[in-house]
Amino acid sequence: MKRKNWQIMVVIVLAAAIVAYAGYAYASYSAFYVTSTNRVGIGTDTPQTSLHIAYDDVNTGNSNGQVLIGPFSTLTEGLSIGYNSSGHYSWLQSGNYGSDPYHLLTLQPDEGNVAIKTSIAHSRLTVADGDVEVLKTDPTYYGTAERGLILHAPDGHCARVNLANDNSLAVTTLTCP
Repeated sequence: MKRKNWQIMVVIVLAAAIVAYAGYAYASYSAFYVTSTNRVGIGTDTPQTSLHIAYDDVNTGNSNGQVLIGPFSTLTEGLSIGYNSSGHYSWLQSGNYGSDPYHLLTLQPDEGNVAIKTSIAHSRLTVADGDVEVLKTDPTYYGTAERGLILHAPDGHCARVNLANDNSLAVTTLTCP
C-alpha cells in the first residue's frame, strides 16, 4: 500500500473512532473532516486553513474554548483558546475546570520580547501605533485596591503610579509584589 493511501486510511479510522467515542450525531457537518487538499476540519466540512476548528460559544474561560491544550495527567487543566462569536474577539485563558479555575499565563518565559502591531520588538514589550491603558477595575468584584503602573527601583523598593483627578501623577510607595 502506498504511503499516502496508508496515511489517509489512518485518518479515516481515527475520525471514525473519534465520532464513535463522542457518541454525537451531527446532521449538518462532520465532527472530523479531511479535504482532498489535506485541510482538517473539526466541526466543519469546509476548513479554511490547515486546521480549522469551528464552534460557537459566546462565553470565555477555561471550559468554553474551541481548543484546550493541556497535560494528559490532568485532563481538566491547560490553556484554552477561543473566539467569542457575539463580541467578536479572541481570547486565551490558563486554568482548571475544577476548584482553582485560573492559572498564571506566561509569555516568553525563557527569553524573547513581545511585539504588538509590529514585527520588531526593541524591549520586553513593544507596542507600535497605539497606547497602553491601565483601568481601575470594578470595585465590587476586585475590591477597592488601586490599580496603576508598578515600577521597581534599583535599590529594591517599589512604587505605583496613578493619574490623579487633577491630571497630576500620584506616586505611592508599596511593598513590591
